Amino acid sequence: MKSITPDEAIQMKKRYLMSSIPSYYREPLCLERGEMQYLLGKRFEERLLLLKDKYPEFIGHVRVKGLMVGVEIIKEGKEPNGVSARALVQLCKDRGLLIGLGGSHLHVLRMGPPLVISEDDIEMASRVLDESFDALKKEVI
Repeated sequence: MKSITPDEAIQMKKRYLMSSIPSYYREPLCLERGEMQYLLGKRFEERLLLLKDKYPEFIGHVRVKGLMVGVEIIKEGKEPNGVSARALVQLCKDRGLLIGLGGSHLHVLRMGPPLVISEDDIEMASRVLDESFDALKKEVI
């Protein structure tokens, strides 16, 4: 992702100024960052849905809203699986990815990366999740 210099920010503000009334939602930098987060969220969702197809025995629902992500961990019969979710959190942590748990049974992997996340970070997180699911699958079998 390209960084914006202060001079470019001033030029963007002049070019995209829609009104003389100041408002954060009309600021070009906010608009650009929001668009980027939407695209990165979609990219992350695509990666997670591929993992869901690869590991249907572990992944139930995948919920993505912008960059807020929830991945439901299940067991046979689509029941919540907090034990596997906790194991995945540890496997991811061992590989350098910190994620949280949520849900009534602590069975939902929760991720809310910072807004400065890059495409490379999304790819790294997807790779770590894939490796962790693979390791969990080998432990369970």
